[in-house]
Amino acid sequence: MFDYIQNIRSHHTVPCTAEILHTVMQSTIVGQTCAEIADCHEKMLRGEMSREDFETKKSELKRRLPAFCFHAHFKNGRRLNNEAVPSGLSILDIDHIPSPEVFFNEKVKEKAKELGIVLAHKTPSGEGLRLVFVIPEGMGLVEGQQWLAQQMGLSEFDEACKDLARCSFAVPEEYVLFLDEEELFKAIEPIDTIEAIDTIDSIETIGAASNKSLKIFDLCREQAGLKDVDINARGSRHNSLLAILSVGAARLLSEAEAMAVVAQRMPDFFKEPDCRQLIHDFYAKYHDDSKMMSATVQRINARAEQLAKQQQSKNDKAQEDESEEETTEAATTQSTNVYPDIPPIPGLKQSLTGVPEQMRMPALCALLPMAASYADDVTFRYCDGREQRLGLMSIVVGEQASGKSVCKDIIDLWRGPMDEDDEQGRRKEDEWKKKRKNRRANEKLDPEPEVLIRDVPITISCSTLLKRLKNAQGHTLYSFCSELDTLRKTNGAGSWSSKYDIYRLAFDHDEWGQDYNSDQAESGMVSVGYNWTILGTYGALGKCFKGENIENGLSSRVIVAEMPDSAFAPMPLFQDRKDRDAQAILEAVNTLRAKHGFIDTPRLRKAIARWVEDKRQQAMERIDRVMDTYRRRAAVIGMRSGVVACLLSGEKETKHVIDFALMMAEYVLQEQCRLFGDVLRKQYAADNDNTRKSKNRAVFDRLADTFTSHDILALKNDISDAAARMIIKRWREAGWIEPLPRQKGDKGHKFKKVKRNNVTA
Repeated sequence: MFDYIQNIRSHHTVPCTAEILHTVMQSTIVGQTCAEIADCHEKMLRGEMSREDFETKKSELKRRLPAFCFHAHFKNGRRLNNEAVPSGLSILDIDHIPSPEVFFNEKVKEKAKELGIVLAHKTPSGEGLRLVFVIPEGMGLVEGQQWLAQQMGLSEFDEACKDLARCSFAVPEEYVLFLDEEELFKAIEPIDTIEAIDTIDSIETIGAASNKSLKIFDLCREQAGLKDVDINARGSRHNSLLAILSVGAARLLSEAEAMAVVAQRMPDFFKEPDCRQLIHDFYAKYHDDSKMMSATVQRINARAEQLAKQQQSKNDKAQEDESEEETTEAATTQSTNVYPDIPPIPGLKQSLTGVPEQMRMPALCALLPMAASYADDVTFRYCDGREQRLGLMSIVVGEQASGKSVCKDIIDLWRGPMDEDDEQGRRKEDEWKKKRKNRRANEKLDPEPEVLIRDVPITISCSTLLKRLKNAQGHTLYSFCSELDTLRKTNGAGSWSSKYDIYRLAFDHDEWGQDYNSDQAESGMVSVGYNWTILGTYGALGKCFKGENIENGLSSRVIVAEMPDSAFAPMPLFQDRKDRDAQAILEAVNTLRAKHGFIDTPRLRKAIARWVEDKRQQAMERIDRVMDTYRRRAAVIGMRSGVVACLLSGEKETKHVIDFALMMAEYVLQEQCRLFGDVLRKQYAADNDNTRKSKNRAVFDRLADTFTSHDILALKNDISDAAARMIIKRWREAGWIEPLPRQKGDKGHKFKKVKRNNVTA
């Protein structure tokens, strides 16, 4: 039995199965990373890259790869030599050989089984051969390696593979030259989880659960409403554990991790076989990693990660200075929640007073476009060097009766001063309309007054909206709508379908206009300064954001926030807002209205630039085009939110301001990917499917219905192995091909063409 780790920096291991082995070797990250290494190797051979630069780049890329710990299984899930159980396997690495394939065929292939070799593959560099073999009885790791080298007549081999915690980087299946799957997974029979734990005399020998795992359990306990309940009490502990597993613990923890955590959090219950059987059965029946994480589970995971890092940082500091132990303990026992920590920003903080914690984030997202509307004469420089203004739009989505009205209550407080300013203009406009209606024949009427009205209904017609923008005097208009479905159903003038182009232009204060040959309709060109907040249900969101409004970029320009799941949840309790909070909100409005001109935010700009680059790297590692698309405007929204926070903080780029901007960028990215990601992925797939004039289409058409990468190389002999793998990857993403199960004796992985409507793609 041997283990698998996610990457070389990870110390958490899981037992490897045949399914895990093949899944890892077929994964995108392994194929893409090894393809990049192969490209660098070819550049080195062509003289375009030095050996030193190649070694540096190779080392950097290999850190992305998952790895197998062939030497051992780690009983506590931690890759430490003192916790290793030898697997009976060893590794022999033969480096820097001209052709690993030729070496294997000439010196290894015929006697592979005789020598106990169970796996042979090219190394990620393409310059080495790795042999995994069963250690002869009575030998250790090093003795076994020396014996195998002697059998093959080798005088030199990599002697660094001599500790049990040594890792072996994963490679694509195309790199595999020999595999005896039955023997590979028979070296030491896997132990049954339940039976293994039953044989343990002491609970401590299970090993301490990781810091993050404990945080996940505690947050799930709180999410299940069990924070103040004794989950160890007889009669209720069975249901308590089920509730904790159901709300997210089983989604975020492996079965082994759950066992370790329950052993610490529910020690008496864990001693009983019924507890361990309950966990085992729950994972067997309900655990499915392929399902998308809910927003609640994502928040629990993010919060647990944050708390674990904070505690680790505190613990590290405490080890350096023992006098700080009490402070550290106080910090690590503070109350936790599963929602993002909202940094205290003047005005925004008081706006959330009395709002239940789980509703604060959607309430904040609803408020930001309103706040940004007041600072409509402010410009700032974004990371790309261009000046921008504070265009923001948000949609708060939730089920019926989920408490979305809390957003309206807050916005009503903020838009009071705007409505007071509008009142005089509306009165003038109403008086003029009354005069027009009551005028006598041939009576001359004064021209219609050009009044400033900023708070407009979301169902405003395009013509009236154009008129309001022409009279806006450079100000930003604002709309609030309590029902997204109301907007969707207004199929006449001002409908969603007529205005989505305007909304997209509003994000960047771009120009829009219309030109009619009629005095009855408004004509002209304007700069679109228009922010809005809309509340709605998931159904209405799905109807408004179909393929078109996802693909054209509207979805990436909108802050989308979710109300907490209200199914079977107790009634949320609100608290009254105090007079001083209302006064702080009014002061915040006045602060924003008083700001004019350019504001320079170099620290904020640097932080957002670093965040968007980190997300680019993550998206590239995962080959996640959706994340790569949404990260860009999520960064813009985070920056604009940070500028609002900076203005409210006296134009000081404090740590709270930076944290606020990064929190908003992260939240927006997660929600956009979660709510719109599937539709965008399908759109990308459809686009790829419709691209029939690909430069490799002729090669595709000439291939048989089933083929391997070698067949592609035979038809297109001017490309490398890595390029062939990249072509296959693109065809798979486009849905043109799908992999076939690997059969014994197959040379290379086989694929088959996908047929649609009886026509091959």
